[in-house]
Amino acid sequence: MNDRIIIAMLNKEEFENAFNAIVDSYSERIYWHIRRFTDSHDDTNDLMQEVFIKIWNALPRFRGESQIYTWIY
Repeated sequence: MNDRIIIAMLNKEEFENAFNAIVDSYSERIYWHIRRFTDSHDDTNDLMQEVFIKIWNALPRFRGESQIYTWIY
């Protein structure tokens, strides 16, 4: 799903749908970004879970001034 659709969901305050779209769209990319810093699949998954918790908590404050992945990074 592209960023415009996700941002439209956020503008309509459909946070759960937007979050699910972010997870679907960016999980693999985030996984491999984190994996470069860890030696373990399990550690990567733990850190990924922490990242997604932070995304969920910050989602209402996303202003759309950048691409979603840039904001996550």
